[in-house]
Amino acid sequence: MLAWCLFVFQSIVLPYVVMANDAQSTKQLAGWEIDYDSKFAGLITLKLCEKGLYLKLEKISLTIICSEPTWACHIYNDLTRRSMTMSGSRWKARFTQNVLKYRTSDPLRVKTIVTPTIQTIGGVTASKIILQKTQENGSTQLSELWIARDLIVPPQFKDLLNMALNLPKEINGTPIRVSIIEQTPNGSRSYQVLSAYKVRGTTFSPNDFEPLPGYKEVQNQSSLMVGDQVQSMK
Repeated sequence: MLAWCLFVFQSIVLPYVVMANDAQSTKQLAGWEIDYDSKFAGLITLKLCEKGLYLKLEKISLTIICSEPTWACHIYNDLTRRSMTMSGSRWKARFTQNVLKYRTSDPLRVKTIVTPTIQTIGGVTASKIILQKTQENGSTQLSELWIARDLIVPPQFKDLLNMALNLPKEINGTPIRVSIIEQTPNGSRSYQVLSAYKVRGTTFSPNDFEPLPGYKEVQNQSSLMVGDQVQSMK
């Protein structure tokens, strides 16, 4: 009887389990790929779906990958070939602090003005939103955002965007263009912080959000950014 049970398991049950696992691992995930130009990190490639996020920052040679269930952040430096892992909460704070240099200080008040203006940017429809931020010293700053409401991002990435750009939590969708409007003696001027030039719907494999091979794991940001040069200077 035992031999017969083993035969049934090996010939019928086991192949079915393997096939099911293979099918699960190769299941395609619907998502978006966005190419940005930015003031703070140069060209940016963002790939996202409900299961994961891939962010490549060309100017500073960093690749960031996060995926469910923990949404831990794996950061890769393509120059030093070093990598670093952070918890979800830690990487959001660190990324905002050290990469998004154009983030303003936390405002005292933020007034959201939703306009009826719609424009096609990078191939997708975006709505214009004005943010009026009042600082503690009484000064005000205007930001112009173009939001693609059809591009729903994972909640973890939405939290990062809200924190980095001072976006109200009720703003849903993905920023396609972000500009800062400065008041001048002769009126005002606007400069872009972030702008998408290509947006496309696509599918991903779960493997697209797996950790990358060939990088040495380090424990701190200095080793990640400088690598072997740290040792050579000692």
